[in-house]
Amino acid sequence: LHRGNGRLVCGFSVSTVHFLAGTNMTDSMVEDDLHPDPYPGRWKDMEHITRRPSTRFLGEGWDPDNTHAELKVLVIGAGGLGCELLKNLALTGFRNIDVIDLDTIDLSNLNRQFLFRQSDIGRPKAEVAAEFVMKRVPGVQITPHFGKIEDKEDEFYLQFNLIILGLDSLKARSWINDKICSLILWEDTGGNVCEPNDGYITPMIDGGSEGFKGHVRIINPTKTASFHSTLWMFPPQVAFPMCTIESTPRLPEHCVAYVKDVLWSRESPFGEGKGVDGDNPEHIQWITKMAQERAAAHGIEGVDYRFTQGVVKNIIPAIASTNAIVAAGCVNEAFKMATGCSKIMNNYMMYNGNSIDKGVYAHQTELLPEPDDPQAGPPLIIDCKPEWTVQDFIEKGLVGLTTSGGSQVTDASKVQLFSDEAKIRVTGALAALTASNDTKPIADFEPAGPLQHIYFSTPELGDTQAIFKLRL
Repeated sequence: LHRGNGRLVCGFSVSTVHFLAGTNMTDSMVEDDLHPDPYPGRWKDMEHITRRPSTRFLGEGWDPDNTHAELKVLVIGAGGLGCELLKNLALTGFRNIDVIDLDTIDLSNLNRQFLFRQSDIGRPKAEVAAEFVMKRVPGVQITPHFGKIEDKEDEFYLQFNLIILGLDSLKARSWINDKICSLILWEDTGGNVCEPNDGYITPMIDGGSEGFKGHVRIINPTKTASFHSTLWMFPPQVAFPMCTIESTPRLPEHCVAYVKDVLWSRESPFGEGKGVDGDNPEHIQWITKMAQERAAAHGIEGVDYRFTQGVVKNIIPAIASTNAIVAAGCVNEAFKMATGCSKIMNNYMMYNGNSIDKGVYAHQTELLPEPDDPQAGPPLIIDCKPEWTVQDFIEKGLVGLTTSGGSQVTDASKVQLFSDEAKIRVTGALAALTASNDTKPIADFEPAGPLQHIYFSTPELGDTQAIFKLRL
């Protein structure tokens, strides 16, 4: 359940060929008085799954009268994976969808991002994808958002029952993971730790592909591993030694990296302080021209516009059929979540389409939350007296405290305190900035809203911060 709006959560993949050809689907979503379906009976085959009498395969919370049509779903990304996700969601009966993407359509997208045409080049991906699917599947409402996920307010994300990620960026995945975890409403139930209000937990389904490989993953905050705790599963980002790209370039990548990282800041071709924009054709053309000159000087071949754009944007090699497999897995799980018609995957599936010994291989495993992961664990409840100052709170409330990860606070002089609004206490070279707060009541810094937090960090915690609530 999500804020009282109904259950969450595909049962099969849908043919892209029929979708693009516009095959007549006289065989829709569950009709209601407010949203009559233009094609009654369109989803009768799916109803065999959602209304079957057998309980052998049913998941938790199954209800034969439950409908997923009105659940609000957010798709982040409208590229190769996002196009497949939108098509599958619409043809599976979800009809209240939002999609957000900051990219515009490029010629190189057309070989696999099948919702776009050559006449769409330069237009926002989210807008074109929404228009195409709504035209092809009458009755579905897709609201596009052209921009960055970071620019949206908390209220935007709180409206959704489910979020599906079709991203190619670890940074964007990390950001949305942090955002959704920060929106959990933790409640003081009288114990030593807070309990989450399930109405403020938004599950996410993360899909990703690279060449023949892909994954589908369910992230249920507080119940499964967070994205942060599993960053080790991703290969490190490619980086080139500066001495190589400046003095002894051997690969076309070295030439592009030299122009992007060295020559750009030195020559400022589009104005002082103007950074490289991988989606700006003029920027890519300039980098390509300069990289070709450097490549020719060192006897290196292979630098062209498309190659340069791939290096600048760190474009991941994509295979359309892998995207289709991953998207089908994501929407399968969304459908199961929404209807309870079958058990949900628990909770990570890896697909390898070019396994050395088996040719093709898939594996499912459970990723559990780490005990010291601040994104997955509940805030600590720390009892304190209203008259305590910040210094009193640190010495009497924090020193000697053991966190959920087993770390113990031992040195009051090294404790740092933060809230979502301000730095309460910092140490080291910047200590003077917050020294006056030590004598102020700790109650003055209690977060104003239920979705705001207060944190502390110490050397014992390493790079992480512990979240806590004050019980005055």
